Amino acid sequence: ITQMVELKEEDQASMQRMYWQLSLNLMGLSNNTVELSGKAVDEEEVNLSSNPLRVTSIACKTILSSFFGRYELGAHLAIEKEVLKFMKIKGGSFDAQLFWFHRCLCLYATARTNKTKKKQFKAQAKRIHKELTNALKNKNPNVPHHASLLNAEK
Repeated sequence: ITQMVELKEEDQASMQRMYWQLSLNLMGLSNNTVELSGKAVDEEEVNLSSNPLRVTSIACKTILSSFFGRYELGAHLAIEKEVLKFMKIKGGSFDAQLFWFHRCLCLYATARTNKTKKKQFKAQAKRIHKELTNALKNKNPNVPHHASLLNAEK
């Protein structure tokens, strides 16, 4: 990360700090479970005006929401439209499928508990599930476990 800063790649350095903080949160080394604040980064100090930084922040928070049972927060984060432009299942970034899996998981879980918007959450979850299933049919080696877990969650 220090080398990225030396090369004036501030956005790249900030994104890597977010992933680092994601890892620290998952290891239990942060006081916050779903907020990106701790040793690696404090989300409030990062300028999230650039789309890649904002998308990375949302993706990390969605993953944390899924792991720590804050499904409704993850579902509301997952609905944001700008994330969908950057995180494509086909031809997206390396972490897109992981994000889509956690996004779908949060949407299914929220659809079970939120009776007022159940159809909205369930419909989006089914669309994502279908895309991941299609990726599985196209022999994508990264999605068999995702598809199996989502089949059980349905």
